[in-house]
Amino acid sequence: VFLVSLFKWSDIFTELYAGVVQQSNKTGVLTPISLTGTVFVAGSSVLVLFLTQDLNSSLVTFALSGWIYALGYRKLSRETKLSVNRDGNLRAVFRIGLPLGFAGAIAALGSTFPQYQVALTLGESAVGTLAVYLYVYALADIFGAAYGQAWIPRLQESEAGELKQSFVLKVSVLSAAAMLPLTALGLTVFNWIAPLVFGNDFSLKLSDAVPLVIASAILPYVHVIGAALFVRMHYKRRMFVMFLATTVTVICTLTFVPPFGLTGAIYAIVAGLVSRGIASTLLLVRSEGKKVD
Repeated sequence: VFLVSLFKWSDIFTELYAGVVQQSNKTGVLTPISLTGTVFVAGSSVLVLFLTQDLNSSLVTFALSGWIYALGYRKLSRETKLSVNRDGNLRAVFRIGLPLGFAGAIAALGSTFPQYQVALTLGESAVGTLAVYLYVYALADIFGAAYGQAWIPRLQESEAGELKQSFVLKVSVLSAAAMLPLTALGLTVFNWIAPLVFGNDFSLKLSDAVPLVIASAILPYVHVIGAALFVRMHYKRRMFVMFLATTVTVICTLTFVPPFGLTGAIYAIVAGLVSRGIASTLLLVRSEGKKVD
């Protein structure tokens, strides 16, 4: 949990530094940097997992590579030529940063709560299996977040001419559809590699793979919609969305885990993502033509 939290901190700093870049004339580099960073973080973590066959070593690499990625954004942000109003910028940091920080903390709770419930209900061995599943989910989430960030320059250009919700929804739906076969392929490869890393007794069950595919496919959708809300500066609304999604995840975890075990825990995460997607879509539709909370 500590190592994943350490990565989440790097993710928050990455978003802050990316915001500085977005205000400069360097928005064109966001897409290649986001995609390169995603490949670097995910690739290095998977490589270490394969070489060491140790999840903790892979998580350490996961956190360190996340911070290297964040520091790369920091270097780029320091090269920007922006006029600085310290008082105004400080107020802006609190106005923007606090809701985003709370949203990140709430999201972290939503992704970790199922582990605690599984530990109480099914025991430590089940938690270990769920941790591996959530590791796969975290890699998909990194890709989804980078993909959403990569769309920010295009969304900003559209916003200058009034960002149309139909365009955002079309991109989000197509992204989710494209993610389905990619996730299925990724889990097939994972099911082949996993026994080499975790032992021959480990195998990905079809009943667990289905909700993992669904969750991973939803991620690009919610991240692109989230990017659109970010462009429209609806920071407090994003915090509300994350609170709602986490509440749904917690309720579904308490409801699904006792009768359905690990499969129920993954479906609880899916339920949280679905509620996040629905709430984000409704906010996007209602915010047409509006900016700032």
